[in-house]
Amino acid sequence: MIFNKFKAFFFDVDGTIIDSDKEVTKIINKIKKKFFKNKKKVSIKKVANLSSMGGIQLIQKTLGIKTKRIFYLKLFRDEYLQRKPDHNLLFANLDKLMKYLKKNNVKIYLCTNKPNILVNKLVQNTYLKNYIDEYFCADIYGLKKPDKKFLKKILKKTNTKKNEVAYIGDSLIDYKFCENDIENFFLFYNPRIDYPKRFLLKLKKKNKIIYNYDDFNLFK
Repeated sequence: MIFNKFKAFFFDVDGTIIDSDKEVTKIINKIKKKFFKNKKKVSIKKVANLSSMGGIQLIQKTLGIKTKRIFYLKLFRDEYLQRKPDHNLLFANLDKLMKYLKKNNVKIYLCTNKPNILVNKLVQNTYLKNYIDEYFCADIYGLKKPDKKFLKKILKKTNTKKNEVAYIGDSLIDYKFCENDIENFFLFYNPRIDYPKRFLLKLKKKNKIIYNYDDFNLFK
């Protein structure tokens, strides 16, 4: 059973517990429509493949700019902060998994490059507040994924070892973050992301790909 194998579960946020691609795409296109001559909409697929790279690169590559990146990043985050968290964007059956983990005394943590203020708003305004024990955000620690110093700080603070935890994330950044320091990485598969074929094949052979949160047997 899960509680015999894992002491804690770490979840990425965007693309792993919430389908943020939809919300981010709406905000990016709103900014583009208001401030840019080229109003052609950015695709959700492009956003999905850039989201894990961080806010600056997301803004730069979706809006096609080299200057005023901080200005547009602030606009983006201000708009994001004003929006009420949408419960419907939380992935299906995630609550069932979290309820099961909590019932069996498995700690639940979030580990993300998403700003603390946005994570706090998401947690406090959804059912996540009933399950999340703590969340670790890059801006609070001055480090971000895939920096292994960030991971070491988190493992130390949660008093957990690499073989005692499971990490669920949707990106190569998450995988690189965990590589060598967390033994049990699970990919929450995002069909919009262009994953390298070898990467997917490697994880598939190890039964480390999650397509939905229905199958608890995956973690046994």
